[in-house]
Amino acid sequence: MRHSVRPYAAVIIGMIFLVFEATSQTDPQAVLNKFLDRRDKSNWFKADVHIELKLFNMEDTITHKADVEMVRAPTDSLFGGGLYIELDSLIFAYDGDTLYRVDKLLSKLEKEDPVAHPGLWIRSTWVNNFVEYGFLSRNQGFRSVLTNPDISHKIVDTLIDQWPCKGFHFYLPNEGEFTNQYFFAAIDTIEYMVRKRSSSIWFQENEQFQSWTYLNPRYGLQSSIARLSDHFSASYTLIEKYTPLKKDTALELTLDYATLEGKILGQDKTFSLKDVNADVIILDFWYSSCYPCIKSIPEVNKLHEMFSDRNVKVYGVNVIDDEVAHKSRIEKYLRNNPMQYVTIMANGAKFAKWVPNGYPTLLILNKDFHLIESHTGFSEHLAEEIALVVEPYLKD
Repeated sequence: MRHSVRPYAAVIIGMIFLVFEATSQTDPQAVLNKFLDRRDKSNWFKADVHIELKLFNMEDTITHKADVEMVRAPTDSLFGGGLYIELDSLIFAYDGDTLYRVDKLLSKLEKEDPVAHPGLWIRSTWVNNFVEYGFLSRNQGFRSVLTNPDISHKIVDTLIDQWPCKGFHFYLPNEGEFTNQYFFAAIDTIEYMVRKRSSSIWFQENEQFQSWTYLNPRYGLQSSIARLSDHFSASYTLIEKYTPLKKDTALELTLDYATLEGKILGQDKTFSLKDVNADVIILDFWYSSCYPCIKSIPEVNKLHEMFSDRNVKVYGVNVIDDEVAHKSRIEKYLRNNPMQYVTIMANGAKFAKWVPNGYPTLLILNKDFHLIESHTGFSEHLAEEIALVVEPYLKD
C-alpha cells in the first residue's frame, strides 16, 4: 500500500515545487522578456477572452465572451496579419484580402475590399482592442514603459485563474481632463502568457474601464486562419455591399426647422421653436457622452454672450439622451460643463435626421427658420467663425 502512495506524493511534491519556483521568480524583467520572446517567435495566437467593459456613456459594466485568433503577416499593411474575432452575436474577420462582418443572429454576411471601404469595421472598438494587444505588431511597449521615469509602476505576485503571475501595474500621467489613467497586465510565470490586462481612465466624474481575461491562450506556427476558408462565406447569406454614409443635401432643403419642439431640460415646460422671434437662431445639438460636444460648449457660451444684446437666440438640443434614464449622467455633464443657454430635450426619432454628419452640430437659422449654415465638429475658433455667419442677418 505504501508503494502505491509514493507516485502520487512525488507528483504533489513536484507540483508544489513548480508553483513555488514560478511564484518566487523575482526578476520582473526576466518574466517580461520570456513573454515577449515566446510571443515574437510565434506567428499564430488563439484564446478565449472574457471581456468586462464600461465606457464613459455607460452606467453599468457589461460582459462579453470572445473567441480570438490571429495570424501574423508582416507584409500586410492594414493590421499586420489576419484576424478572426467572434463575439456573442457578431464576427469580425480579415484574411489579408477581404474584410468580413457577420451578424450571427440574422445569419447575414457583409464583406468588402479594405482599401475601398475600410469603414466596414476597421474602426471597430472590438477589433482595435485586440489589434492593440501587440501580437501582430510585436509591440515592445512593455519594455519601454517599465523603464520610463514618467510612468510609475508597481509589480506584485498574483493568481489569475489559478495561474501564478507577475502583475504589472502602471500609472500614467494625467492628460488634461483625463485623469487617473491606469493599466495592468498579468503574465504567468510558468508558460509566460498574458493572462489578464485591464485599463481605466476618468473624465469628468465618469470612468471608462476595460478588462480582458485570456482563457486557454496558445501560440503556434500557422500560415492562415482555418475558419476563413470558402466554407466560412458559404455559411451565411451575403447582403448588399457596404456603402459609407453620405451627406443628404436634399434633405436639408426639405426640413421644416420651425417644427422643432420638446421639453426644456430641468423644467416642466415645453418648447416650440415656431414661437421664437429672433433675427437668427443658433441650435447646438449635443449629447452627454460626446467629447467634442464638451469642447464646443465654451465656444457656444461665447456666442451667447457675444449676441446677448442682439436679437439672437441660442439653444442646445439633445436628441440622444433620456432625461429620466440618463439623469445622473446629464447632471454630471452639466455640473462640469455649465451652459449659459437653454437645452431642449427633443424626440430623437423625429429630429435626429437633422444632424446626419455627427455631433456637435450647430444649425444657424434666419428669422423665417430657414437654414443659413450648419457646422459639425469642434473648432478652436468656432465662436468667431459662426459670428461672421450671423452678423449679416442682424439689423443695425
